[in-house]
Amino acid sequence: IAKVRISAAQSLGKLGIRDLAALPALESIAVEDSDTESRIAAIRALGQMGEGAAPILGRILLRISPRDEIVVETTLETLVAMGPAARPAMDSLGTFGRDADDYRDNDKLISLTTDALVNIGPEAVGQLIAIVDRCSYTRTWLTGLNGIGRLGSEVAEVAPYLVQQFNKYMYEEDSNMVQVL
Repeated sequence: IAKVRISAAQSLGKLGIRDLAALPALESIAVEDSDTESRIAAIRALGQMGEGAAPILGRILLRISPRDEIVVETTLETLVAMGPAARPAMDSLGTFGRDADDYRDNDKLISLTTDALVNIGPEAVGQLIAIVDRCSYTRTWLTGLNGIGRLGSEVAEVAPYLVQQFNKYMYEEDSNMVQVL
C-alpha cells in the first residue's frame, strides 16, 4: 500500500496537478502516514504543485514532530526549492524559525529555514528579524543575521537593527559567541 501512495504522490507531482482536491490527501499522507518514504513523496509532490500548495507545506512544517528530522528537512528543502512561490508559507517558516533553538543541534534545519525565507525575498525580512530576536543560541542568531544580509540593499532600512545586534554581542560576554568565532 505504501508503494501505491508513493507512486500516486509522485504522479500527481510530475503532472503538476493543481487540483485543490488532491491537496488535503497529500497533506494527510505527509503528516500522518507511518511510512517515511510516502510522507517524503507527498511533500515533494506538493512542492511541484507550486504556490497553491505552499500554505499546506507551511502547515505540515508546523504539524510534524521534531523527531521526524528527515521529514522536516524534506519540507524545508521543498520550500527552499520553491523560491518566491513559497511566499504563502512565510508565516509558518517564521514560526518554525522562532522555535529554531529547539533544533540548535541541527544547523541544517536552521539554515534551510533561513534559505527559504531569503528565497521568498525582501518581504520576509520581518520573519528573519523575529527569528534573530527570539533565538538564544548564537548559531541561530548568526544564521538569521546572515539571511538578512543576503537580502541586500532592498532591506537597507534594517541596517540600524543589524548594527544594534552586532553591538549587543560585541559588548556582552557570551560563551556561545566565543565558541562560534
